[in-house]
Amino acid sequence: LDRLDKIATWLELAKPASDIEDLAEKCSEDIEEVSVNQAESTISIAIKLHSVLRNVDYDISATIEGAEDSLNLYDEWDDESQKQWEDRRQIIERLLAPDSVIGLMSKVRELLYDFQSILMDSNVVTDIRQVYDKDATEVKAGLIVHTLSLEYFENSTQKEMHLMLSTTDVERLAKRLERALKKSKASASILKKSEVPELTPKRFI
Repeated sequence: LDRLDKIATWLELAKPASDIEDLAEKCSEDIEEVSVNQAESTISIAIKLHSVLRNVDYDISATIEGAEDSLNLYDEWDDESQKQWEDRRQIIERLLAPDSVIGLMSKVRELLYDFQSILMDSNVVTDIRQVYDKDATEVKAGLIVHTLSLEYFENSTQKEMHLMLSTTDVERLAKRLERALKKSKASASILKKSEVPELTPKRFI
């Protein structure tokens, strides 16, 4: 209980981070008795709860009371369990404050996945397709082709797509990606000048 209270207090004063892992590591550094795993678990659960709360217009009291009613249905739920719950209720409410660091990071993650398809991984394989003579005994020509493989999630389902690209396609795509990186840096600079934190996750998306 004391450890949870210290994490909640620390988070009330902390600045948001791009990644949960970064915030958890910083929390563990500042609070000696809190491990990175403990901080990360607390932050991750709180972020997921914030997502649930947004669907009920952040009625924190009603949500917590609903959770308590559900817990009371379990046979294992006794007076001691009720006491432990009550001891932690106020801390939970602090963790679920709408404009908290956790609330902001939760919104970022919700926006991040608010697309039809989410890219997970990509790869490009280059090979030579050989053209043979009529008897298939001599190579008469060659064709250089590239296969762009995409792994992505769509409607919570992992899918794959394989696209054939010419060298011209690869060059055109590389230029567009390079331009996108420049625009990303320019956008980050605008946010920095406006003193608005850039919270795109960098470790795991």
